[in-house]
Amino acid sequence: MSSERDRQATELVRELASLEPRQCSERLESIRRDDPGLANAVTSLMNSPEGDHARQSASVPDGQSWIGRRLGPWLLVRRIGQGGMGEVLLAERADERFSARAAIKLVRIGPGKETLLQRFRAEGQILAQLDHPGIARLLDAGATEEGWPYLVMEFVDGETIDRHCLRTDCSLRRRLDLFLQVCDALEHAHAALVIHRDLKPSNIMVTSEGRVKLLDFGIAKLVQPTTGETGHRTEMALTPAYASPEQLRGEPTTTATDIHALGLLLYELLAGRSAFAGAADGTASWARRIVAEAPTPPSSALEGDPSRARAIRGDLDAIVLKALEKKPEKRYRSVEQMAADLRRHLARYPVLARQGNALYRLRRYVSRNRLPLAAACGVVVLIAASMLAVVHQGRVAQAERSLAEQRFSQVRTLANSMLFDIYDEIARLPGATRAGEKLVSQALSYLQSLAEHSSDDIELLRELAYAYERVGNIQGNPYLNNLGDTAGALASFRQALAMRQRVVDQIEAVPAGERREVYRELASAHDRIGEVLAWTGDPGGARQAHLEARTIRAERLPGADEDPVVVRDLATSDFKLGQLERNMGNLEQARAYLDRSAAGFRRLHGYDPDDAHALGALSIVLNQQGDLALAAGEGERAHELYQESYRLGSLRVQARPDDAEAARDRLISLSRVGDALTVMGEHERALRVHEQVYEQTRRMLDSDPDSRRLRRDLIVADNKLAATHRSMGQLPQAAARMSRVIASSEALAAGDSANLAAQIELARALRRSAEIAVEAESTAVAVDFLERAAALLEQQRTLHPDSEEVDAERMEVARVRRRID
Repeated sequence: MSSERDRQATELVRELASLEPRQCSERLESIRRDDPGLANAVTSLMNSPEGDHARQSASVPDGQSWIGRRLGPWLLVRRIGQGGMGEVLLAERADERFSARAAIKLVRIGPGKETLLQRFRAEGQILAQLDHPGIARLLDAGATEEGWPYLVMEFVDGETIDRHCLRTDCSLRRRLDLFLQVCDALEHAHAALVIHRDLKPSNIMVTSEGRVKLLDFGIAKLVQPTTGETGHRTEMALTPAYASPEQLRGEPTTTATDIHALGLLLYELLAGRSAFAGAADGTASWARRIVAEAPTPPSSALEGDPSRARAIRGDLDAIVLKALEKKPEKRYRSVEQMAADLRRHLARYPVLARQGNALYRLRRYVSRNRLPLAAACGVVVLIAASMLAVVHQGRVAQAERSLAEQRFSQVRTLANSMLFDIYDEIARLPGATRAGEKLVSQALSYLQSLAEHSSDDIELLRELAYAYERVGNIQGNPYLNNLGDTAGALASFRQALAMRQRVVDQIEAVPAGERREVYRELASAHDRIGEVLAWTGDPGGARQAHLEARTIRAERLPGADEDPVVVRDLATSDFKLGQLERNMGNLEQARAYLDRSAAGFRRLHGYDPDDAHALGALSIVLNQQGDLALAAGEGERAHELYQESYRLGSLRVQARPDDAEAARDRLISLSRVGDALTVMGEHERALRVHEQVYEQTRRMLDSDPDSRRLRRDLIVADNKLAATHRSMGQLPQAAARMSRVIASSEALAAGDSANLAAQIELARALRRSAEIAVEAESTAVAVDFLERAAALLEQQRTLHPDSEEVDAERMEVARVRRRID
């Protein structure tokens, strides 16, 4: 294009920017009829980065004329650019109170001023409620003597994210780290019910410290528009090259719009070019490709860089393409979900965007567990070799049979070593949940093969029961780190119970000195089943299992008054029954069971003050007693019980500093201290306590990301932070926490569809989010949450028609809905 053509296009962009939307469209059509080539040049400039600076400036006050003037305490120093609505100037504090710099944005005044002023005011209102280190802050606002409104913004000294990556030639990991910072900032905005709608590299700065800052919320909107806001924008209020299909079709925008923009941004950071590079000049060409054409994977755009293409191919391709789905409902449901998938990729876990087969999951598992697998493979090879020896020796003559029996014993010993010695060592390692499952399952398969040749062997039956219990623990024991397979855990525990019962049926064949232990094992087998039934929404079945366990202990284990082992077992039974009765709402029965349990564990603590198990158990019982006091409105009494629980938990951690269970139990006590402070009205202290619990839980989960239990713990921590913010009137912060709860609860519920409790927790999170939205006067958001909760509960009602918990939560959802109607 000639310089004259450039000048004409630039002037026309400025002219169009000053018009109302309808006038703008009519003027552009008029230009196209007279000179199609010039019209194409105009639309091309509007879509280019230069267009951000060229358009919408016809009636902005001349930047040079403002230099040296003061706006309040700010001295305008130099022009630094043009934003979406006007001039941007660098300013310094001139009142000598302190030294500071800011970016001042002046709105232009022209024929379209009412629309622009409305957008300008909206940007100020939106920025005022966003407080995040990754978002440029609003410092002040006002109007000049001539009546031009302005915003005083945090000055970001840096460069755009794309230029930063190009200049520093930063690594793939660094690019992903920067992108995750963008996600964190945008997640905060979404939690505050704000959609950016114009996310692109030129609106994302990287500071000299390497931190990301989001700029220009000029066309952002609230999810629930304020009075008078239509929520509709024309092409002039977005950048077509970074728009979503629904924006270009003129459809309503949601958080999915920003997720599409994140996909475009990530594509550009990975591939170094736009996902739709090659589109002809003009808005229509960009719109056609974005709406109708599927982008090629980013790895395909790196033909000249095979090393980086290999690093991107697979997971990162899938993550980008999921974010760029044409239909909003097929994209990630939230920014947090997309960021979590990226973090899974970085940690070498399978990503949700990629529906990989078993081989893909195995490759990811191997890539993050090379050392533990090498050790486990060595054990498996040794077992296989031993088994081959057994087979070979089984075929030798009668004279060699004794050697075969010896090999049988060796394989059995080795399998038990895997189950107990090796497993116990691996289980202490961070991130060992999956590795433990592999090891236990392998040992179990060898023991089962041995059991086929010795089905009446009492000791072998006991060993097999132990193996099934270990597998069940890893699959879905709610009180241990597990994989969330509660149905599998229940099946494994029932297998173990069947084998325990077979041993009891032959009790006369059991040596007299071991019979008490056999009965204890049978009682514990019933307890394990009760724990899973309670967690999966079958309290009646759970009560029956726990009562069976207590009956066995009371009738088959003499010495309830003086034997520490029996005292411990009965106190454990009382605790489990008390916890169950409390959850079922039978508070008097719960109190009786828990008082009896506490007395038993206090007796054990008196026998041996250094008994870490007794310390831990008593600490947990005190928490349950505190819960009862809290439910009765006795906040100070609950606080005392929780404080004592935390003190005992700290003693246990001091005695066993490497015990992850002790650390987790102490965190539970600390969380309950926060609960009591909330009831007592000490919200600031409660908030600090819950923040401490959240951070420590998150660090534990980082060490073992496969642990479903720790994921639940983090959901609980987020829930409590949300409730505390809500009680303090901090609704945007409460909404932000609840958005994380919903995303995490959805992932847990999807991974364990048979678990009724997980489904109810998700419905409860949706309902609580609706309550917050109602208080924030965001009716549409609240209705959406309630409809999702109602649909989920209706589905669970069909599957569990007798569930009182489902009916109770349906009533809660209906109660919130009545507040809206």
